[in-house]
Amino acid sequence: KEHFMDPATLAVSAINFILPYLKNIGETAAKKTGEKLFEILSQRLSGHSEAKTELDRLRQEPDSTQAQSQAAAQLGKVLGGDATFADSIREFLKANATVNIDMKAGDNSNQVGQVFGNADFSRHGK
Repeated sequence: KEHFMDPATLAVSAINFILPYLKNIGETAAKKTGEKLFEILSQRLSGHSEAKTELDRLRQEPDSTQAQSQAAAQLGKVLGGDATFADSIREFLKANATVNIDMKAGDNSNQVGQVFGNADFSRHGK
C-alpha cells in the first residue's frame, strides 16, 4: 500500500522542491526539475488568485520563510480540493526525487518534508 501524503504536507514538499530553482542553488538537474514543477504549479494555480499571488511572491522572495509558508498554505488548500491535481504532484515528486538531500533548519524554524527513495539526512556541523 502506498503511503498517503496529506495536502498540507504535499504542498510543503512541493514548495521545498522548487526552492533550488527559485534560489538558483544546487545541481543543474535539481534546478531543471524545480523549474518544471514551478511551471506546472504556476499554470495550474492561474485560476486560484490567492494561491497564484503567493506563488508569485515566493518567486520574488524565495528566501522568505513567510513567503514559503504562505505559498505552501495556499497550495495545500488547492490540493485539498483537487485530488487529481494532488495525485499528479505526488507522482511528480516521487518520480523526480533526488537522492542527496541536505535539509538545514535554523534554531527557531520548523520544517516538514517527505522524501521518496533513498536519502541521507545526516546532520552537518555537529
